[in-house]
Amino acid sequence: MKLLFPCLLILCLTLSLGARNAATAATPAAVPTLPDAIAGVPEFNTTGGRASTGSAGVVKLKDGTQSYIISARHLLGPEGAFDGQVAAKDVPAFVRSIRITAFFSGSARNYHVAGLLVPASGLQTHSSEPFDDLAVYLIKDNLPQGQAAVLADRVPALGAQVWVVATVRGGVPHGQIMQSGRVTSNIRGPKWLNFQFDNDRIVTAGASGAPLVNAAGEVIGVYSGHCLVQGHVIGFAIPAPLIATAIKFASAQALARQ
Repeated sequence: MKLLFPCLLILCLTLSLGARNAATAATPAAVPTLPDAIAGVPEFNTTGGRASTGSAGVVKLKDGTQSYIISARHLLGPEGAFDGQVAAKDVPAFVRSIRITAFFSGSARNYHVAGLLVPASGLQTHSSEPFDDLAVYLIKDNLPQGQAAVLADRVPALGAQVWVVATVRGGVPHGQIMQSGRVTSNIRGPKWLNFQFDNDRIVTAGASGAPLVNAAGEVIGVYSGHCLVQGHVIGFAIPAPLIATAIKFASAQALARQ
């Protein structure tokens, strides 16, 4: 996935260069063990047809039982497999169901979903850009316990090791799923979570919408895009606290309309 928002380049330059030491000095953490169903390739069944593109994750709030699929909204557009970009307000009516083929086992499951409206303006943030690329779908099915990862309630520490749960196009062994990196910026508030991949040769195409996890196996963000800075691949993710805020806001709006 190429750089989604032009202004991210400036942010990328500022944050990655200022935190290089924090991103490389820490001791490598053990790769977390994750539920099979946490992440995979989604096939969107929509009013505009079916398309399999990018990545998606299955999560729940730390204090809740309801499960959600989280992904990147730009997959519902030309950068995914659709002719025109679907507006945020049209996502609930556009997506009928989502079939996810799990990365770890290759098994597939169809989820009946209700797309949630995530209007950035309604969240009254200082910067709406991360919300512009967030897509959230409420899962209507009752999932067995352990089929959703917990959404973290805080951003990771500077220099913490993280993993993008996705297969990518190149620069890594074929079939590798856990793509590691280090947090280079964990700015509080409505900002992107910025991290540097450990592998400078990684080709991240296909990772858009993938969950970003910490060493405890919690989802700390949704992967949105990347840029290159002095030969290093810098990734951007929508932070978990913002995703939780969006879920709570959108769920409240959906109930109010019933």
